[in-house]
Amino acid sequence: DANEDEILRWEVIEAFIKQHIVGKTNGKSKLRILDLGCGRGWLTNLLSQYGDVTGLEPIKDVVLYSRKLFPKLEIIHGTSKTLIGSKGLVKFDLVVSSEVIEHIPDSEKMSFVSDIKFLLKQDGYVIITTPRKDAEEQWKQYSDPNQPIEEWMSEFEVNKLFTDTRFTKVQMKKVSLQPAINAPSIEIYQIWLFQSL
Repeated sequence: DANEDEILRWEVIEAFIKQHIVGKTNGKSKLRILDLGCGRGWLTNLLSQYGDVTGLEPIKDVVLYSRKLFPKLEIIHGTSKTLIGSKGLVKFDLVVSSEVIEHIPDSEKMSFVSDIKFLLKQDGYVIITTPRKDAEEQWKQYSDPNQPIEEWMSEFEVNKLFTDTRFTKVQMKKVSLQPAINAPSIEIYQIWLFQSL
């Protein structure tokens, strides 16, 4: 099951899907969805109510675990490059990548976004969630400094990366969390919906 902060992110993701994507895919009721970097599959599972979902995860042990948790879901071991290189690739209406882009080295982020563009149908959508660099210092006052979060991105950087790769911003929301019991709420997550041009 999803934990508290995953549920907060899901509420925004689902609102984006209902508001902007459902019903706008040429009358098809079922979307083809890719959960890119799906981890244990909690989001893949929730997304499955909106269409045919493929979860994609680079860590083999995590794939095996997610298949145990959600045996009915299609969860594949690999990366965006694995899919791009596969025969008979059918492109997606929607790619969702939650808490993944910050783990990709800055030098590879443009390539990652280009892969997303390649995997999408024309006019397809991508939803990205990632911590806000704008809140990093404040957040780290309360959180474990050994957390393996790599390259946090500012809102400006996320928007520029996607617009430079021929996406257009549809909507962005921030999500607040309390890092500790007596701490203030901090707008830690940025959740973006872009459309491929």
